[in-house]
Amino acid sequence: MTTKHDLAEAVVIERTFNAPVGRVWKALTDVEEMRQWYFNLKQFKAEVGFEFEFVVEQTAIIGSELKQFLEGKQKGKS
Repeated sequence: MTTKHDLAEAVVIERTFNAPVGRVWKALTDVEEMRQWYFNLKQFKAEVGFEFEFVVEQTAIIGSELKQFLEGKQKGKS
């Protein structure tokens, strides 16, 4: 059974990768890439409002919802 929790504040994690923006974007938004590099998602859609969860080492279930994303944008650049 999965229980959803409403959090008062969001957790924001920022990372800088030494890779082309398009490659990083694909790794973060393409379900097959995500399955290869991160975790096995049942389904995923790169669209605002899509909710998903994944299991970490069979001990925790992590729930997530996309609130916003800017395709092809790099922080500090237009």
